[in-house]
Amino acid sequence: MEVETKKVSAPSQSDFLDILLCLVKQLKKEEVRYCHWKSNYHLNYALAGVEDWDVLIHVEDFHSFMSIITSVGFKPALTTNDAGQFGVYHFYGLDDVSGNLVHIHAYSRILSGDSLVKSYCLPVEEMLLDNLRCDDFMPVPFREADLLVFLIRNALKSLSPLDIYMQRNDSGLILEELNWLFEGLDDQKFERLQQKYFPELNCELLRDFSSYLKDQQYSFKRYYAAWKISNNLKRYRRMSSLKTQMLTLKILLPLMFR
Repeated sequence: MEVETKKVSAPSQSDFLDILLCLVKQLKKEEVRYCHWKSNYHLNYALAGVEDWDVLIHVEDFHSFMSIITSVGFKPALTTNDAGQFGVYHFYGLDDVSGNLVHIHAYSRILSGDSLVKSYCLPVEEMLLDNLRCDDFMPVPFREADLLVFLIRNALKSLSPLDIYMQRNDSGLILEELNWLFEGLDDQKFERLQQKYFPELNCELLRDFSSYLKDQQYSFKRYYAAWKISNNLKRYRRMSSLKTQMLTLKILLPLMFR
C-alpha cells in the first residue's frame, strides 16, 4: 500500500536513494528498455523510496533487468495475495545510506482494473515504451500516453464498492495528478494514441469521464461513463466477473481478519 504522500514534504534530489540511482545508472548503461509508467506526478517520491517504484520493462530486456536489479542488492519477493498475476513481479532492496527498504513493482505486461485482482490485461506496453521522454533521472511516458492509461485505469476502478471507497479517499491526489497530466497536453497526439491503441473508445467519452473525476463527487454519470469504458474494453478481460469477485473475496477476507 502506498504512503499517503500529501502528509510528507516533497523530496528533493538530495533525498534520492543511492540504491535507486545506482540501478538507474546501470539500466542506462546496459540500454535496458524500460520506463516508470504510472504516478509520474510523484516521481520524486518514488526515487526517494517514499512510494513504490512502478516500472515497465520491455519483455525482451527483462532477463537483463533481473540480472542488474539483483546485482545492486534487490531480492525477489512473493505476495501472500497471489491472484495469478503473471508478468507482475516484486523486488525489495535495502538502501545502506538511509536504511530505507525500497519496493520495486516490475511489469513485463500491464495488468489493471480492480485494485486486488487486476482483471484486465491492457495492450499498452508498446504505446508506453515507444512514447518516452527523458526525465531528470529516468524515462517516463509522454503525458498523452500517461493520461490515456490514467483515465482507463481509473475508469476500471470506478465500478466495485471497494474501489469506489478507495478512490473517494484518494480523490485529492487523483485530482492533482489529473490536472498535472492536462498541463501542456497535445490534444491531437492524445487522439492519435487513443485511435491507434484503443479504437474501441473515443476521446469524447474519455474527456467526459475526466470531467467527472475532476468533480471529485461520485455520481451515476461517472459510474455510467466508467461502465461504458469497461464494456468497450471487455475483450481485454483476463477473467470473468464471477471469478474476479471470488478472487477478491479470497484476498479481502484474510486482510480484514488481519
